[in-house]
Amino acid sequence: MRTSLITGILTAAGLALTGCSYSDVPSSQPPVPGTPPPPSAIAPATNTGEAKKDTVDIRFAEQVIAHHEVGKQLVEVAETNTDNEDVLGLVERIRQHPPTIEHVKQWLATKNISPEAAPEEVGTGEGLYMPSVGNTEMSQLREAQQGQFIPLWIKSMLTHEHQMMQIAHTELAGGSDPQMREAARQIQTQREKEIDTLKSLQRKY
Repeated sequence: MRTSLITGILTAAGLALTGCSYSDVPSSQPPVPGTPPPPSAIAPATNTGEAKKDTVDIRFAEQVIAHHEVGKQLVEVAETNTDNEDVLGLVERIRQHPPTIEHVKQWLATKNISPEAAPEEVGTGEGLYMPSVGNTEMSQLREAQQGQFIPLWIKSMLTHEHQMMQIAHTELAGGSDPQMREAARQIQTQREKEIDTLKSLQRKY
């Protein structure tokens, strides 16, 4: 009879635990060292690598737009301040650039970032966000006499073109978006040719 009683108690205990899993029954004992945490305690992983690359692409686009504004001013001041055929010939080539800047602006718009906001950052940041040609140099160019203008303009253009090359290089080294990488390659191709021309003009003038 004692044996039957014990058997009945064990059976009832087993029925009471039916349907419970190990995760449903908390343990008062600390976990054994090396035991992995339950799935609910593991935070979802974030793809920080992709986020970083996307930031490189956005930074590149903003810099290109901001520095493009400087390039436009350099072209306009040349058209206003000199009739030198060598300088104006280069200016015409610059004006014939493919519409890379428009593609960059459209891409930024898909990210809900206003292209018009980017130039405001120039001059307030550091590194590549700083303008290649500042307001003081631009004022000197506008006021320069004919004999002084060409060497000063060439120097300013070289500074600007080299900085654009660096911006493109940074995108190709760390960016991932196919459109922005193609824009960077176009910029490098354009600027390499123009830098060669500017160096030739620098030796001449």
